[in-house]
Amino acid sequence: MQNRRILKKLIRHDLSYGFRSSAPKYMLIFLFFLYVSIIFFSNVYSLKSAGMFAESGSVTDCWIYIFKGMGIYIPSRETPFQIPVYWLLIQALLAFLILNYPTQDLYGHGMQILLRTKSKCLWWISKSIWNLFTVVTFYLTAFLSVCAVSLLFGSGSFFPNLMINIEVNQVYLEGLKTAALYFAVFLLPVFTSGAVSMVQMALSFVLSPIISYFIVICYMILSAYYCSPLCIGNFSMLFRNKLIEPGGIGNITAVLINTAVYIIAFFVGMFYFQKADILKKR
Repeated sequence: MQNRRILKKLIRHDLSYGFRSSAPKYMLIFLFFLYVSIIFFSNVYSLKSAGMFAESGSVTDCWIYIFKGMGIYIPSRETPFQIPVYWLLIQALLAFLILNYPTQDLYGHGMQILLRTKSKCLWWISKSIWNLFTVVTFYLTAFLSVCAVSLLFGSGSFFPNLMINIEVNQVYLEGLKTAALYFAVFLLPVFTSGAVSMVQMALSFVLSPIISYFIVICYMILSAYYCSPLCIGNFSMLFRNKLIEPGGIGNITAVLINTAVYIIAFFVGMFYFQKADILKKR
């Protein structure tokens, strides 16, 4: 019972202070997705004016544009590797959000809380909840930005348009189950980011926040280069999903691997944090 009260206090502290300290970053994220959404709807408007189709873009169409990533890369002299810029910037922005709050809090006000509660386990659980909250808030911010632009320049609906996705996103959606598509587009990026962010937070205590940040970015670039279940960044790209690419990775496989990565990172980070001499590392 006492542990539950302590955990609630820790969570309130982390969610409140963590969000307030990151507020300017969320504004940057909102503006980034606003910019990319405007580019998408500008492309839709140009093709619509040229008579390519009569529909206006929807929220889902724009979300696919942002998270489609790139197709499976086959190295050759004729096809040089080109990083999917928007997708990689999204990973970099989220990693930037996760970057240093846990370690900064530990060596700041959080140290006093940790000494009073005398529970590294509860402290780690609270930071893990903050981590997950940050990931979800990141995607909610992105979603609100896309919805705002869609209401202004698009249809404001959530139904994907076949011709718009063919002409603008180069994605053929005919015959796909809507539920599977929505899961791959809207939920898999969140699950994948949750797993990657958990790994990043664990590494920030083992190594350092900066090193963990660059490891995550390099890992995501590797995910764009190789289509493999070992590179879980693939799961957040629609072009690497089995729904679109026969050689891609299925939704269920992605969920299982993401869950395994999250659990392993959570317990490895907790084990290290419990064994580490925090006062000595200050």
